[in-house]
Amino acid sequence: MSHNFKLLTCGVAIIMAFSIGGTFGYLRKTFSSLAQITSQITNNTPPEIPVAEYFDVLVYGDELPGICAAIWAKRTLGDNGRVALVRPNAADEQLGGLLTRGGLAYLDFDKTYWYEQPAAQCFRDFLAKANVVEACVEANNTAQAMQEMLAKAGVKVISDSPLTPYVDNQEIQYVDVKEREIRFKADSYIDATQDAQLAREAGLSYYQGYEAQSPELSNATLSASIIPLITGLSINELRSVEQKIIYDAELMADIETSIREQQTPGLANFWLIDFYSPMYKAYADGYFNRSIALGAAYHLDYNHPF
Repeated sequence: MSHNFKLLTCGVAIIMAFSIGGTFGYLRKTFSSLAQITSQITNNTPPEIPVAEYFDVLVYGDELPGICAAIWAKRTLGDNGRVALVRPNAADEQLGGLLTRGGLAYLDFDKTYWYEQPAAQCFRDFLAKANVVEACVEANNTAQAMQEMLAKAGVKVISDSPLTPYVDNQEIQYVDVKEREIRFKADSYIDATQDAQLAREAGLSYYQGYEAQSPELSNATLSASIIPLITGLSINELRSVEQKIIYDAELMADIETSIREQQTPGLANFWLIDFYSPMYKAYADGYFNRSIALGAAYHLDYNHPF
C-alpha cells in the first residue's frame, strides 16, 4: 500500500509539475501577447497629416476675383511659381460662384459710368472669353471661360477640398482637408470666398459688407432674392407666356389684388411699376424683364405669399 501511495503521490506531483509548468508557459505567452498589444496601442497614435503639396500662393474660392488673383499670381511668379485655386465645391460643379452657380447673369454696366467700369486685364479677358457682348453672361460660357483661363495660366485647380486652417501668431501655417487627410502649405493665402470662410476659420480680421469701399458703409447690406432657373424655353417662348398673362385682364386683376393684400401701399405701388410692360431687348445680348406679372402669376398659381 505504501508503495502504491508513493507511486500515487509521485504521479500527482508529476501531474502538478506538468500543470504548473503549463500554466507558467501559458502565462508567459499571455503576458507576452499583452505586452505586444500594449506596445501596438502605444505606437498606434494617429500620425500627423503629411504636407501633401506646397504652393507659393493658395487662393481659396472660385469667384471671378479669386480666379483673377490666382492668374495674376502665376503670371507674376513665372513658370516656376506654384499657384493653386482650391474650392470646397465638387469637381463636377461649375467654376465661377455667383456668376454661374448663383445665377447672376447680368453685369451692371448700365449703372456704372464708363470711366468707373472695371478695366483690369483679367476681367477684360474674361468678358471676351465668355462671349459677353454687352451686359449678360451665360453660366456655361462663363465656367468654360474660367476653366480655360486657369489652364492657360498654369494654375492648379483643386476641388472637393473644404479647408481648415492652423494658425500660429496670427498667421496661417498650413491648411487641412480633414475629410481627405490632405494638408497644403503655402507662402501666401488669399481668401476669395463670398463670406470670408478661411479668414473666419482662422480667426483673422476681414472686411464685412462695404467698409472696404468706405467706413460709412460698414453696416450696409445687399438685398438678394431667390433666382429661378428656367430651362426648356426659348426667350421668344418665354415672352409669349408673359404676353398671355399681361393680356388676361381677369388674371392681372387677381395678381394686383394679391399683391396689395400682402404688401404695404408703398411696396405694392413699387412692385406694380411697369406692371403692364412686357420684357424687351435692352441689350445686344440680353432682355430686360420690367413687369412683375410673370413671377407674381407663379406665386398666385401655387398659392405662395408674394
